[in-house]
Amino acid sequence: MTDRSSEASAHVDTFTADRLPPSDQWPLFLWDLPELQYPSRLNASVELLDRTIDRCGSDRPAILADDGTWTYGRLLNDVQATASLFRDVGVQPGNRVLLRGPNNGRLVVAWLAALRVGAVVVTTIPLLRTGELDALVEICEPQFAVVDHRYLDEWTSTRFNGTTIRPSWNPTWWTAFNTSPAKGKVGGRDAFVLAIELGSPQTLIGE
Repeated sequence: MTDRSSEASAHVDTFTADRLPPSDQWPLFLWDLPELQYPSRLNASVELLDRTIDRCGSDRPAILADDGTWTYGRLLNDVQATASLFRDVGVQPGNRVLLRGPNNGRLVVAWLAALRVGAVVVTTIPLLRTGELDALVEICEPQFAVVDHRYLDEWTSTRFNGTTIRPSWNPTWWTAFNTSPAKGKVGGRDAFVLAIELGSPQTLIGE
């Protein structure tokens, strides 16, 4: 059995780790199967995109959505450009990046880009209103938010005091940023997503 409870974190911002229960209260994680033998440092976005391209090529369809079709090659380029933007505005490993927009391909790009720089993703549903968004902000304390222009009204009325990124989503928006690699490897015990259930004290921290 591989014990990963003592692995060092790669997060500069230790918000999520600081809020976990003591390790002796965790469930028992078993990593005995060969397919579960991961390195102590990896990046989920790189594993999902780059490694798939290595195996299947860049022309393989990745996303079919109302707002377009992405091959793995196009998806990787857009994710790298968005990750470069995140890096340029100051996103650090462990920072929370909140995503607010419709369920579409561009939101997937932002989600994978946040993972690529080692951030912790907080995805919201469009139905949330100002009071509910305020509650979510209070719980997860995001420093950055990517908000689709159609969902700005409720968002701008919140008490969020971090950096709000308002993407235009037009085809030239991606090319405004370089596509140089922006990869933040994370540790085996580092969180990558916060899923908060409003109306109850439950918060899922994904590792």
